[in-house]
Amino acid sequence: MVQRHRRPARYPRLRLALLAMALLVPSAVVAASAPLSESAPRATRASAPSSPAATARLAEHAVGALFTADGARGCTASVVHSPARNLVLTAAHCVNDQDVFFVPAYHDGQRPEGTWKVVDQVLDERWDDGDDPDFDLAFLVVRDTDGDRQVEDVAGALELGTGGPYEQPVRMTAYPADLDHPISCDGRSERWSATQLTITCPGFTEGTSGGPWVTAAGTVVGLIGGYERGGYSDDVSYSPYLGPDVAALYQRATTR
Repeated sequence: MVQRHRRPARYPRLRLALLAMALLVPSAVVAASAPLSESAPRATRASAPSSPAATARLAEHAVGALFTADGARGCTASVVHSPARNLVLTAAHCVNDQDVFFVPAYHDGQRPEGTWKVVDQVLDERWDDGDDPDFDLAFLVVRDTDGDRQVEDVAGALELGTGGPYEQPVRMTAYPADLDHPISCDGRSERWSATQLTITCPGFTEGTSGGPWVTAAGTVVGLIGGYERGGYSDDVSYSPYLGPDVAALYQRATTR
Protein backbone atom coordinates (compact mmCIF):
# COMPACT_ATOMS: atom_id res chain seq x y z
CA MET A 1 0.00 0.00 0.00
CA VAL A 2 1.29 3.45 -0.89
CA GLN A 3 0.98 7.04 0.26
CA ARG A 4 -0.11 9.87 -1.99
CA HIS A 5 -2.17 12.91 -1.16
CA ARG A 6 -4.27 12.52 1.97
CA ARG A 7 -5.93 9.18 1.67
CA PRO A 8 -3.73 6.18 2.50
CA ALA A 9 -2.21 6.34 5.99
CA ARG A 10 1.54 6.56 6.37
CA TYR A 11 2.34 3.15 7.80
CA PRO A 12 5.17 4.23 10.13
CA ARG A 13 2.67 6.31 12.10
CA LEU A 14 0.85 3.29 13.45
CA ARG A 15 2.56 0.12 14.68
CA LEU A 16 -0.34 -1.88 15.98
CA ALA A 17 0.38 -5.56 16.68
CA LEU A 18 -2.04 -7.73 14.77
CA LEU A 19 -2.31 -10.13 17.69
CA ALA A 20 -3.64 -7.32 19.85
CA MET A 21 -6.76 -6.58 17.77
CA ALA A 22 -10.49 -7.61 18.53
CA LEU A 23 -14.34 -6.41 17.96
CA LEU A 24 -16.07 -3.36 16.73
CA VAL A 25 -19.71 -2.69 16.25
CA PRO A 26 -19.54 -0.12 13.47
CA SER A 27 -21.40 -0.39 10.26
CA ALA A 28 -21.32 1.09 6.84
CA VAL A 29 -25.03 0.49 6.41
CA VAL A 30 -28.43 1.27 7.83
CA ALA A 31 -31.64 -0.70 7.59
CA ALA A 32 -33.57 -0.37 4.38
CA SER A 33 -36.58 0.72 6.39
CA ALA A 34 -34.65 3.71 7.78
CA PRO A 35 -33.58 5.96 4.87
CA LEU A 36 -30.35 7.90 5.20
CA SER A 37 -30.75 11.49 6.29
CA GLU A 38 -30.18 14.21 3.72
CA SER A 39 -29.43 16.91 6.32
CA ALA A 40 -26.00 18.56 6.52
CA PRO A 41 -23.40 15.76 6.60
CA ARG A 42 -21.13 15.26 9.58
CA ALA A 43 -18.73 12.51 10.54
CA THR A 44 -19.49 10.45 13.64
CA ARG A 45 -18.08 7.28 15.14
CA ALA A 46 -19.46 4.40 13.12
CA SER A 47 -22.28 2.48 14.80
CA ALA A 48 -24.38 -0.58 14.12
CA PRO A 49 -27.82 -0.31 12.55
CA SER A 50 -30.52 -0.08 15.20
CA SER A 51 -33.34 -1.69 13.23
CA PRO A 52 -33.85 -5.47 13.03
CA ALA A 53 -34.96 -4.93 9.44
CA ALA A 54 -31.30 -4.97 8.39
CA THR A 55 -30.72 -8.14 6.41
CA ALA A 56 -27.93 -10.64 7.00
CA ARG A 57 -25.81 -9.16 4.25
CA LEU A 58 -26.09 -5.64 5.63
CA ALA A 59 -23.32 -6.82 7.90
CA GLU A 60 -22.28 -4.78 10.89
CA HIS A 61 -18.69 -5.91 10.61
CA ALA A 62 -18.09 -5.93 6.85
CA VAL A 63 -15.96 -2.77 6.89
CA GLY A 64 -12.42 -3.11 8.20
CA ALA A 65 -8.84 -1.92 8.07
CA LEU A 66 -5.83 -3.10 6.07
CA PHE A 67 -2.53 -3.79 7.84
CA THR A 68 0.97 -4.77 6.80
CA ALA A 69 2.71 -7.80 8.31
CA ASP A 70 4.44 -5.65 10.93
CA GLY A 71 1.12 -4.27 12.12
CA ALA A 72 1.17 -0.86 10.44
CA ARG A 73 -2.30 0.29 9.41
CA GLY A 74 -3.03 1.67 5.96
CA CYS A 75 -6.32 1.88 4.08
CA THR A 76 -9.96 0.88 4.57
CA ALA A 77 -11.68 -2.05 2.84
CA SER A 78 -15.05 -3.83 2.89
CA VAL A 79 -16.34 -7.34 2.28
CA VAL A 80 -18.49 -7.64 -0.85
CA HIS A 81 -20.69 -10.63 -1.53
CA SER A 82 -19.22 -13.23 -3.89
CA PRO A 83 -19.87 -16.92 -4.62
CA ALA A 84 -16.70 -17.97 -2.79
CA ARG A 85 -17.46 -15.57 0.09
CA ASN A 86 -13.84 -14.40 0.21
CA LEU A 87 -13.77 -11.03 -1.59
CA VAL A 88 -12.83 -7.59 -0.27
CA LEU A 89 -13.03 -4.21 -2.03
CA THR A 90 -10.57 -1.33 -1.61
CA ALA A 91 -8.88 1.40 -3.66
CA ALA A 92 -6.26 0.28 -6.19
CA HIS A 93 -3.78 2.85 -4.90
CA CYS A 94 -3.83 1.00 -1.57
CA VAL A 95 -2.40 -2.14 -3.17
CA ASN A 96 1.21 -3.16 -3.77
CA ASP A 97 3.41 -6.22 -3.35
CA GLN A 98 3.61 -6.12 0.45
CA ASP A 99 1.98 -8.79 2.57
CA VAL A 100 -1.35 -7.25 3.57
CA PHE A 101 -3.98 -8.35 6.08
CA PHE A 102 -7.64 -7.39 6.32
CA VAL A 103 -9.16 -6.99 9.78
CA PRO A 104 -12.95 -6.64 9.56
CA ALA A 105 -14.59 -4.59 12.30
CA TYR A 106 -11.23 -3.47 13.69
CA HIS A 107 -11.44 -0.97 16.52
CA ASP A 108 -9.46 0.16 19.53
CA GLY A 109 -6.77 -2.47 19.02
CA GLN A 110 -9.26 -5.31 18.81
CA ARG A 111 -10.02 -7.83 16.04
CA PRO A 112 -13.45 -9.31 16.72
CA GLU A 113 -13.70 -11.22 13.45
CA GLY A 114 -10.08 -12.34 13.13
CA THR A 115 -7.36 -11.56 10.62
CA TRP A 116 -7.51 -12.39 6.92
CA LYS A 117 -4.46 -12.51 4.66
CA VAL A 118 -4.69 -11.09 1.14
CA VAL A 119 -3.68 -13.94 -1.18
CA ASP A 120 -4.65 -12.43 -4.54
CA GLN A 121 -5.55 -9.05 -5.97
CA VAL A 122 -7.49 -8.13 -9.09
CA LEU A 123 -7.00 -4.69 -10.66
CA ASP A 124 -7.96 -3.19 -14.00
CA GLU A 125 -5.04 -3.09 -16.46
CA ARG A 126 -5.70 0.61 -17.04
CA TRP A 127 -4.75 1.24 -13.43
CA ASP A 128 -1.69 -1.00 -13.68
CA ASP A 129 -0.57 0.70 -16.89
CA GLY A 130 -1.05 4.33 -15.92
CA ASP A 131 -2.81 4.84 -12.59
CA ASP A 132 -6.00 5.87 -14.38
CA PRO A 133 -8.18 7.32 -11.60
CA ASP A 134 -11.31 5.96 -13.27
CA PHE A 135 -10.11 2.47 -12.32
CA ASP A 136 -8.83 3.16 -8.81
CA LEU A 137 -10.34 0.12 -7.15
CA ALA A 138 -9.22 -3.42 -6.45
CA PHE A 139 -10.78 -6.69 -5.39
CA LEU A 140 -8.76 -8.66 -2.85
CA VAL A 141 -9.10 -12.39 -2.27
CA VAL A 142 -8.53 -13.14 1.42
CA ARG A 143 -7.83 -16.26 3.45
CA ASP A 144 -8.38 -16.89 7.14
CA THR A 145 -5.14 -16.90 9.13
CA ASP A 146 -6.72 -18.87 11.97
CA GLY A 147 -8.56 -21.64 10.12
CA ASP A 148 -10.58 -22.33 6.99
CA ARG A 149 -13.49 -19.93 7.45
CA GLN A 150 -14.64 -17.58 4.68
CA VAL A 151 -14.68 -13.91 5.59
CA GLU A 152 -18.26 -13.40 4.43
CA ASP A 153 -19.48 -16.16 6.73
CA VAL A 154 -17.88 -14.41 9.69
CA ALA A 155 -18.18 -10.68 8.99
CA GLY A 156 -21.07 -10.67 6.54
CA ALA A 157 -20.91 -8.75 3.28
CA LEU A 158 -22.26 -5.81 1.35
CA GLU A 159 -23.63 -6.11 -2.17
CA LEU A 160 -21.70 -4.59 -5.07
CA GLY A 161 -23.82 -2.20 -7.12
CA THR A 162 -22.87 -1.16 -10.66
CA GLY A 163 -24.61 1.02 -13.21
CA GLY A 164 -26.68 2.92 -10.64
CA PRO A 165 -27.55 6.62 -10.44
CA TYR A 166 -24.85 9.20 -9.82
CA GLU A 167 -26.85 11.00 -7.16
CA GLN A 168 -28.27 9.17 -4.15
CA PRO A 169 -28.05 9.15 -0.34
CA VAL A 170 -25.13 7.07 0.93
CA ARG A 171 -23.24 6.39 4.12
CA MET A 172 -19.45 6.58 3.88
CA THR A 173 -17.39 4.68 6.46
CA ALA A 174 -13.61 4.65 6.83
CA TYR A 175 -10.66 4.62 9.22
CA PRO A 176 -8.76 7.92 9.61
CA ALA A 177 -5.11 7.31 10.44
CA ASP A 178 -5.28 9.37 13.62
CA LEU A 179 -8.18 7.38 15.09
CA ASP A 180 -8.36 3.78 16.26
CA HIS A 181 -11.93 3.30 15.10
CA PRO A 182 -13.92 4.04 11.94
CA ILE A 183 -16.09 7.08 11.35
CA SER A 184 -19.24 7.35 9.22
CA CYS A 185 -20.93 10.20 7.42
CA ASP A 186 -24.38 10.27 5.83
CA GLY A 187 -24.35 12.38 2.69
CA ARG A 188 -25.30 12.39 -0.95
CA SER A 189 -23.16 11.24 -3.84
CA GLU A 190 -23.05 13.60 -6.81
CA ARG A 191 -21.82 13.42 -10.37
CA TRP A 192 -18.40 15.03 -10.77
CA SER A 193 -17.86 13.70 -14.28
CA ALA A 194 -19.13 10.82 -16.39
CA THR A 195 -16.63 8.54 -14.66
CA GLN A 196 -16.29 10.06 -11.18
CA LEU A 197 -18.50 10.70 -8.16
CA THR A 198 -17.99 13.19 -5.34
CA ILE A 199 -19.38 13.68 -1.85
CA THR A 200 -18.98 16.31 0.85
CA CYS A 201 -18.26 14.82 4.28
CA PRO A 202 -15.85 16.32 6.85
CA GLY A 203 -12.97 14.58 8.57
CA PHE A 204 -11.99 11.93 6.02
CA THR A 205 -8.21 12.23 6.26
CA GLU A 206 -5.28 9.87 5.63
CA GLY A 207 -6.21 6.21 5.98
CA THR A 208 -9.72 6.59 4.64
CA SER A 209 -8.91 5.45 1.09
CA GLY A 210 -11.04 2.48 0.11
CA GLY A 211 -13.87 3.36 2.49
CA PRO A 212 -17.18 2.23 0.94
CA TRP A 213 -20.14 4.43 -0.01
CA VAL A 214 -23.18 2.37 0.90
CA THR A 215 -26.89 2.84 0.24
CA ALA A 216 -29.62 2.15 2.77
CA ALA A 217 -30.16 -1.20 1.04
CA GLY A 218 -26.59 -2.25 1.84
CA THR A 219 -25.19 -1.80 -1.66
CA VAL A 220 -21.70 -0.42 -2.29
CA VAL A 221 -21.96 2.22 -5.03
CA GLY A 222 -18.60 3.93 -4.53
CA LEU A 223 -15.44 4.02 -2.45
CA ILE A 224 -12.91 6.68 -1.50
CA GLY A 225 -10.47 6.81 -4.40
CA GLY A 226 -10.43 7.97 -7.99
CA TYR A 227 -9.62 11.63 -8.64
CA GLU A 228 -6.52 12.69 -6.68
CA ARG A 229 -6.64 9.23 -5.06
CA GLY A 230 -9.78 10.18 -3.21
CA GLY A 231 -9.24 13.91 -2.96
CA TYR A 232 -6.81 16.45 -1.53
CA SER A 233 -9.33 17.89 0.94
CA ASP A 234 -10.43 16.22 4.17
CA ASP A 235 -13.98 17.38 3.50
CA VAL A 236 -14.53 16.40 -0.16
CA SER A 237 -14.04 12.83 -1.35
CA TYR A 238 -14.19 11.18 -4.76
CA SER A 239 -14.92 7.75 -6.17
CA PRO A 240 -14.71 6.08 -9.56
CA TYR A 241 -18.18 5.54 -10.97
CA LEU A 242 -18.98 1.84 -10.68
CA GLY A 243 -20.08 0.95 -14.19
CA PRO A 244 -19.78 -1.99 -16.60
CA ASP A 245 -15.99 -2.15 -16.35
CA VAL A 246 -16.23 -2.64 -12.60
CA ALA A 247 -18.87 -5.33 -13.09
CA ALA A 248 -16.50 -7.12 -15.47
CA LEU A 249 -13.62 -6.78 -13.00
CA TYR A 250 -15.80 -8.26 -10.27
CA GLN A 251 -16.59 -11.24 -12.49
CA ARG A 252 -12.87 -11.79 -13.03
CA ALA A 253 -12.28 -11.62 -9.30
CA THR A 254 -14.93 -14.22 -8.54
CA THR A 255 -13.09 -16.78 -10.68
CA ARG A 256 -9.77 -16.45 -8.82
